[in-house]
Formats: sequence, structure tokens, C-alpha cells
Amino acid sequence: MPIKDLFLKNFFLKILALLSALVFWFFIVGLQNIPQSFERPLNIETFNLPEELVVASKLPKAEVKIVTDKATRRSLTIEDFDAYIDLRDARPGTMTSSVYVTSKNPKVSIAKITPETITVQVEEKFEKDIPVTIKVKGKPKNGYIIASAWSTPGVVTIRGTEARLNEIHEVAVWVELTGYEVTPFRALLRPLWDGTGKSLSDVEMDPLEVEANVEVRVDEKKEAETSDASDATTNAADR
Repeated sequence: MPIKDLFLKNFFLKILALLSALVFWFFIVGLQNIPQSFERPLNIETFNLPEELVVASKLPKAEVKIVTDKATRRSLTIEDFDAYIDLRDARPGTMTSSVYVTSKNPKVSIAKITPETITVQVEEKFEKDIPVTIKVKGKPKNGYIIASAWSTPGVVTIRGTEARLNEIHEVAVWVELTGYEVTPFRALLRPLWDGTGKSLSDVEMDPLEVEANVEVRVDEKKEAETSDASDATTNAADR
């Protein structure tokens, strides 16, 4: 069969098949370009905030729609994104800032950010020296007692809004000593709560960690009572 006839045979069916293939290809490509919601909200950070200022309001989380291929989308985590507001021009008071989200993965494009802007309260930053308190959870092993507890350093510097600093009179380090019998206990720990149990996540702290020390020793009084009881039992047996 001549090549010309081979080409022209069922010509319209071949054209229809080609068009169908093109339509299907554009459909698949179009599906990949449809923005999809990233499942997890992103924490919004502050960039370029002047050192003497602090954000007093709680920042919301950002939600994003992204464009990427299916395999990449399945592998994404919140660590692949940076969500932030740029506060380089901040002054004390209320201000509205655009929310930005960038992807660390070059295969991902940001299609939509919600919210697009947020309003924040900016205040002057204050600082205050606060004593550290060691709080013990649980009890040492039977026959042992806690003799003393202290931290090094015994004071930390905290920074934040004036109102928040006025609420804080001590920072607490919690030490778990259930069944503990070795002396002394020593560990680098970060104070996470104030004296009332409220989180310290809204303040800066220097240093971030303190050395918590707890002296655990044998309960001599109980040991003496046990010894006396043992002697009494021995004497009774001798009689």
C-alpha cells in the first residue's frame, strides 16, 4: 500500500485520536497546576523587628495553597516553608503587615496565603532579673530525702512587654526525682514556666538554660529508726 494511502486511510479517525490525546494531556497538566491546600497551618514568625521592640499580640497561623506535582506534595512538611511578617518599619502601636510564605522546595509555588495581612500590637521591650526556683516532681527512693535544691545561675534576665514582666516574679525549673537515689542530681534545663505555671514562650530569656542541682541523701533519721527497730528485734530474740 502506498505511503500516501496509508496516511490518508481513516484520516478523520486519526485526527480525532490525536485531538483526544492532546485534550487528555492538557487535562492531566491542568490537574497538576490546580492549587491544592497544604494540610498543616504554618507558624508566622517576625522578621527584622527592631531590637528595642516586641510584638505583644499573639500571631495567628497561616494557611497556604500550593502548586506542585503529586509526589512532591506528599513529601512536604512544615519545615519546607517559611511564613513571616516583615516588621523593619515597626513603631510602638498597632500596625498591619502583609504575610509572606516562601517554599524551600524549588518544585513548589505558593498560590494563595490566608490571611494575606494581619494586625499586630507592637510595644517597647523591657527587661527584668528574675530568681530561678527548682520545683521537684515525685519523691526519691524510699530511705532518701531531698536535702537542698538550687540553680546556677540563680537569676535569669527576661525581656518582653512591661505588662507581662510585671506578672512574673520567678521562673521555675521542674526536676523529676521519682525513685532517685544518686546524689547529687545535676542537669542543664530550660525554665519553661513562671511561678504560676504559665508558659514563658512569650518572653526572651538569658541564659536559656540553667544548671539545676538537687542534693539527695540518705534519710539519717529514718535510718536510725530502722536501726533501733532492728536492735529491739534482736534484743527480744535474745531474751
